[in-house]
Amino acid sequence: MNFAAVLRSLRRRWYIVVPGILIAISAAAVAWATIPPDYERAATQLLLPGEGTLPEGSSNPFLFLGGLTAAADVIVRAVGSEDVVRELTEPHPGSEMVVSRDPLNAGPAILITVTAPQDEVAAEILDDAIEMTVRTVEELQTSQGIPATSQIGVTLVTRDGVSTLQQRNRLTVVAALGLGTSALAVLLAAVVDGLARERRRRRHRSDHPAAAAPGRPRRRVEDHDSPPRGDAHDAPPHSDSERGASQRSDLVPVHNSET
Repeated sequence: MNFAAVLRSLRRRWYIVVPGILIAISAAAVAWATIPPDYERAATQLLLPGEGTLPEGSSNPFLFLGGLTAAADVIVRAVGSEDVVRELTEPHPGSEMVVSRDPLNAGPAILITVTAPQDEVAAEILDDAIEMTVRTVEELQTSQGIPATSQIGVTLVTRDGVSTLQQRNRLTVVAALGLGTSALAVLLAAVVDGLARERRRRRHRSDHPAAAAPGRPRRRVEDHDSPPRGDAHDAPPHSDSERGASQRSDLVPVHNSET
């Protein structure tokens, strides 16, 4: 079935297609109105070397960030673990938290991204995650007996004060409802039209059996079925005039040339 045939089929079953599209639009509108958007906030923290690890005479820790990249990976692993994320997000259903290295920063920067159904919840989880990072860095170093002057410090670089609206989940549900319902209506219209056309073809074949089998061979009359030509006993009888002429020809005398 080509595209033009499909369009003709949908036009014939417009009473299925049109209500289906209206239902799809209504379902998408209801989903858009009832599903709230997500709120996203992010913060960036930077690891700094301890004062006791700086070269003598240097007081600027930002000049010595190169050796803290491996430490940043360890902190990301510790703060972004499944247990810590569950501890921070479980009291707030529907919220998510992701801890990773900041891809826009070549230094030992840690990026924390929080997504929540409410703006205030996103802010609360983000603040808890920032505190969790500072506490985790301190506990890891203290457990190893590192002096306080040599411990790595954590400083806050950026923190979003306003959430960014995320419509991804909202758009996904709306698109699924709208497109799915429309596709179902089109499919139903095509199926109904196909069944109706098949019933018409069957009814036509039952009403016209000869036309239903146009390829059936017809019975040919063979030569041996017809009576043979030229047989005397099968010839039709002569008429009275022909019979009289034959009798008169028999009565004509025959003259002998010798007499």
